[in-house]
Amino acid sequence: IPQEHDSQEFKGSLFLTDAQGAIRPDFIDNLSKQISAFANAGGGYLHTEWLAYQASSLTTLAPILALSRDSGHEGVDLVYTVTGAHPVVANVPNTFTTNGYCGGNLGVATNGATALATVPEFGDAVAVNEVGDGRIVGFAHAANYQNDGLDPSEYCMADPNLLQLMVDGVYWTLE
Repeated sequence: IPQEHDSQEFKGSLFLTDAQGAIRPDFIDNLSKQISAFANAGGGYLHTEWLAYQASSLTTLAPILALSRDSGHEGVDLVYTVTGAHPVVANVPNTFTTNGYCGGNLGVATNGATALATVPEFGDAVAVNEVGDGRIVGFAHAANYQNDGLDPSEYCMADPNLLQLMVDGVYWTLE
């Protein structure tokens, strides 16, 4: 089980789950508390679709998430439209179509976050927020989503624009 000081040694934080979303509940609770405190104290935090799905059980972490989840969607050729000027979306085209099979979140920016990009099938697809002294970036797509029978080059995160959004999200949280 992580100790409080563990997360204070890092400037950024990434929270991932396995394909089934399974992590020990006591670990999740402790980690959620640390990530929330870390972000509020000036750390950076990125989250993807699965965490928005788990938000109802992560009461400590839910208040800092940038995207909510009402339901899910999966598909190919998802059209992202940038809706606001921001460093997180500065290096992708204003409109782009994913070249991979994506699973994701159908939801909206939450907790005071600002939506930066939308996808018709997802709603708000990229959102940012400043919480305390920290910065949060939420992505509607699942970072680890795979569909049986696909070549890895067809996975959602093989898309260069989605990768660029993630990289720029990390950079923005570290500024």
